Amino acid sequence: MTSIHLNLHDYHTLPALERLFISDTLVALIFGVIVGPYCLNLFDPTKFENQETILLEFSRIVIAIQVMAIGVSMPKKYIWIEKLSIAMLLLPVMLFMWLISGGIIKLFLPSLTYLECLLIAACVTPTDPILANSVVKGRFAEKNVPINVRDILSAESGINDGLGLPYLFLALYLLSSNSVGQAIADWVLFTWLYMILLSIVIGAIIGWLAKRLVFYAEQHDLIDKESFLGFWIGLALFLMGSVATIGSDELLACFVAGTVFAWNDWFSKETREAHLQEVVDMIFNYSFFIYFGTTIPWASYSNPELGLSPGKLVGMAAMMLFLRRLPPIIIFSKFIPAFKNIRQTLFAGWFGPIGVGAIYLSLMGIEEGHKMGIPEGPLKYMYTVNSFLVLTSIIVHGITIPLFYLGYKIPTRTLTQSVMIQNMVSRLPVLHRGDQLELDADGHIRGAISAPVTPVNEETLNTSSNNISTNNLSVNNLTVNSHTAASLGIKSALKRR
Repeated sequence: MTSIHLNLHDYHTLPALERLFISDTLVALIFGVIVGPYCLNLFDPTKFENQETILLEFSRIVIAIQVMAIGVSMPKKYIWIEKLSIAMLLLPVMLFMWLISGGIIKLFLPSLTYLECLLIAACVTPTDPILANSVVKGRFAEKNVPINVRDILSAESGINDGLGLPYLFLALYLLSSNSVGQAIADWVLFTWLYMILLSIVIGAIIGWLAKRLVFYAEQHDLIDKESFLGFWIGLALFLMGSVATIGSDELLACFVAGTVFAWNDWFSKETREAHLQEVVDMIFNYSFFIYFGTTIPWASYSNPELGLSPGKLVGMAAMMLFLRRLPPIIIFSKFIPAFKNIRQTLFAGWFGPIGVGAIYLSLMGIEEGHKMGIPEGPLKYMYTVNSFLVLTSIIVHGITIPLFYLGYKIPTRTLTQSVMIQNMVSRLPVLHRGDQLELDADGHIRGAISAPVTPVNEETLNTSSNNISTNNLSVNNLTVNSHTAASLGIKSALKRR
């Protein structure tokens, strides 16, 4: 028997819990704090040797996989299409974010020079690709964030973690050298040519070769589905290890390789239904933030010797959230065509989270600073200050997403949906046995209807029949053209048994 189920709408069938948008990273962080040494003490990473090295390498792996995932999921030729918007976000906007962040840190830590504050600020300048997932992926993003905003935020967060290194190393070279000219020369040669340019070349070549090989293998049935779906993970790990070994920028290389690998969108189309990227992201991201929650240096946030107190750190974090990104985005929004209106500009200006990238750059900065003989002064602040900013960003951005949704989207959606459905249903005709509805070429109902046209209430129509044709649905002598049903906003689900 074949049954036909026709519904006027099913908006209210979603469970109430599915309409709550909670940041996954916030939940993972809270869980890590609970099981960590300051609460239940079920897991204490402070007992490990080289704890900083473990956290550094963990963050490196997580970011490399995440930026590769962003690269392979970009729309077709997106980087080229939105080159102006991306250039504005990576050059003037990012530069202003660095300078503003340094000024805020200087305001709360006056014992440091502005250059030392810029060293700390370089770590929190990039937006985090992992925390940005709460904006660009998931049900909240799909229902409430325009696709153009999601794509540009995703691309920006994928690139700027790798481009955070020039700001970090500029401060390192200036602090370690007695000659400004020599410091600038070393910065240009080593950072821009060896780290940035070389990583772009390596990523582009490896990404192109990988695309050709995988495409050939897939076309000739030389690779199974499982290996095909997981190839990008192996590519990310290979690039991360090899590029880091030669001292270049492995994060930027991973993003470039992922972008070139899926440049014509073929890989995204082949893997879209598998959702493997989302699963891998979730596993690594949950693991990292749980681990980070167990390593948060709570005692260091109150250190009179360094001039740190919870009040100072909270004030610094608040100013960072409001002034670090939002003013530059507003100032340069006219030159960022990816943002279509002021609401999208404000949204992008607010959601510039600080996360794993800040942890990675802080630990790398401390490591490189010791190698370059930089005084201990600014290095003592780097991880403590930046870990608190990461903690604050996770909490604030984790709760403002559902607040933004509840405060703006639900009232608008409810009013619009109810009015639309009420007006739609009030125009529906009553159909009786033997009635027929047909559409003309313009999509209007033509021909006579034997039953009078009267308003009806919202209801669910359940009918069944054994006779289904391609163009018409016949239900107990009631014939309704399938195009007519679609024009009336009726959803049909056919079940065969």
